Amino acid sequence: MPTDPPGSPSILLLACDDWASACRLPAAAHAAGFTVHAFAHRDHLVHRSRFVDQRFEAPPADTLGALAPHPLSMMQECAADLVVPVDDGAVALIAMLLPLLPVQTDPRAPALLRTLLRSVGSPRHYGRIHRKLGAIEVGSEAGMRVPATAPCGSPGALEAFVGEHGFPVVLKGDLGCAGQEVRVCGDAESAALARVDLAVHSPCVQAFVPGRLAMVNATLWQGEVVASASFLKRACHPGPTGPSSVVEHVDEPALDAAMAAFARYTGLSGIVSLDFVLSPDGPVLLECNPRTTPVSHLASLTGVDLFGALRAALSGATAPRAPSGRGPGAPIALFPNELSRDPASPWFCTAVQDVPWSEPELVTALLDGVAPFSSRPAPG
Repeated sequence: MPTDPPGSPSILLLACDDWASACRLPAAAHAAGFTVHAFAHRDHLVHRSRFVDQRFEAPPADTLGALAPHPLSMMQECAADLVVPVDDGAVALIAMLLPLLPVQTDPRAPALLRTLLRSVGSPRHYGRIHRKLGAIEVGSEAGMRVPATAPCGSPGALEAFVGEHGFPVVLKGDLGCAGQEVRVCGDAESAALARVDLAVHSPCVQAFVPGRLAMVNATLWQGEVVASASFLKRACHPGPTGPSSVVEHVDEPALDAAMAAFARYTGLSGIVSLDFVLSPDGPVLLECNPRTTPVSHLASLTGVDLFGALRAALSGATAPRAPSGRGPGAPIALFPNELSRDPASPWFCTAVQDVPWSEPELVTALLDGVAPFSSRPAPG
């Protein structure tokens, strides 16, 4: 197990869902000098990383409320300096805890609240920015370009929106991740079916904005951008609205400016990602992810060390730059998602390969989830 120098800051990676990409984060956090703790269910791949110093197993829980006491205990046990949410469930859990801790009689509550506020910054908008409609509202308040968006829980609301904005439209579940609750609809029939399909997810409807899909991953500290990297989405899986499988690191000043405006308005801290479409008039905000994403660990390939910037901000130092970064213009095939999308992908010949060669056991575990390489027996 990796060892850390005495006095190194402690980080707790908080996982409530089953996102395989989170298993890449311990190596990035360890390289930045953090002592790494992970809270996740027993079979989560994050526990397979050799860069986790202490593992906490999340108990089975049907609701976030039932799960809430456990990460709080872990925060105290590992004396976490920072908590980093790695999926939407973790964000929702923190959003639930922020207003509850101030009214708790537990003597641990004030210290735990200070840790969460240090980790996420201002709580003012935190409870709504991970929701699709809330992110658009906050972005508009911050002066950013946003698409027309409205709730569409009823057929009448959807018809009224289409009557004003026309087709195509995008229907989204207000909570959702990895594009699972996103439907692009070109006519009334597909939109009506999508609204019914997403009914349990409090759907909203959004005007479709043509352009290239992009995202900005950034480390924020008290409303300031400490470090950021922008990417174009070159391929997704499952497509067309799923997670990126190939990205291109780009230099887009307009994206940097948009992230800075969002940071100033929200006062957030931590690792945050914004999704955009690059329209002819400039970047248009689509969603906010106040958590890590599948590109948050790419310091050695981009030269932008988000976890190093997080540690520097914690100590008041200058954010470092990863020495081996290739800089803008380099396409990166994300492992193993591009392999899942196309085992014979041409990107394997032209893009930089994002494979964790320093963790062979983790490579094997990730390959085990890719059908052509899986060692699991096929169902009978």
